[in-house]
Amino acid sequence: MNVMFVCTGNTCRSPMAEGFLKKLVSDSGKGGINVCSRGLAAATGESASKNSIIAAAEHGVNISSHASCQLSIEDVQSADLILTMTASHASAIKSAVPDAKNKVFSLSQFVGSSDISDPYGGNIEVYRKSASEIMDAVKKVFLKLSDESQ
Repeated sequence: MNVMFVCTGNTCRSPMAEGFLKKLVSDSGKGGINVCSRGLAAATGESASKNSIIAAAEHGVNISSHASCQLSIEDVQSADLILTMTASHASAIKSAVPDAKNKVFSLSQFVGSSDISDPYGGNIEVYRKSASEIMDAVKKVFLKLSDESQ
């Protein structure tokens, strides 16, 4: 299964979500789940923000080698599940690629979390709060995917 996380710039929220799910998959020993992240308005090749790197590291995840990438129609078509940080991100993807509507969900819709606010430009505490919200949601995603694969 190919899972993709999407946020706005692909330098804060979605790289953390990608890293967190990769770690959960790796730690569980389960295979078959590939994870990536993209941005709706990403400048290709940007590193994850400094505070995202710090906040992710505090959860045991290294995203320092992340390079941002703009979401493409091909990305949408190749993903099995696309999880966005907000409902508006999901709506934008569904509008651009109507055929993908059955595989695009906001995290709030998929696992009952709230929309993940953009920490961009905030202090480290804002990023820590965002990272914790993302980790909680991603744990639920992992459990849901694990249940569905059985």
